[in-house]
Amino acid sequence: GINVKLGKFVTLEGIEVIESPLNPTITRGYLFALAEPFTHVGFLLSRPLPVEGLELRAGLVNGWDVLSDNNDGKTVIGGLGINYGDLATGGLSIYYGPEQAGNGKNDRTSVDLTLFTKPLTKLTIGLQGNWGKEEGISGETDSWSGIGIQPVYQLTDKFGQSKLIF
Repeated sequence: GINVKLGKFVTLEGIEVIESPLNPTITRGYLFALAEPFTHVGFLLSRPLPVEGLELRAGLVNGWDVLSDNNDGKTVIGGLGINYGDLATGGLSIYYGPEQAGNGKNDRTSVDLTLFTKPLTKLTIGLQGNWGKEEGISGETDSWSGIGIQPVYQLTDKFGQSKLIF
């Protein structure tokens, strides 16, 4: 009943994906490039909850987009996976830990809610909300937030149209 990811794996956050041919956008959005990690090295455990369609996730990683740890701290990741088919799939994720090279004291926090819904046979809508903060960048605690709306209409079996709105 417990799934294990060990090694390098992609982030739990966001609408967009690393592989360009599979990405629903023509260009990259700000949330993908600036507000969320791409990959992690570490482990992630997930387990279905007694409530059908929900999954609990927890893990420990070296940080955001680093193969080996660049400071003396680890990043804790966790969240809740959601799978209710066409109604809603996605998840809520929380990341917390030091991310600055050579500095294990200043922590970064990221909270991301990403959901996909399919209200019509050929229409999928991706929704994302991201909030984060980090200590020690400007001498204060800096924060960011953003939202993404990603409609994808499948015109034919091989061609879809999409647009990202912030």
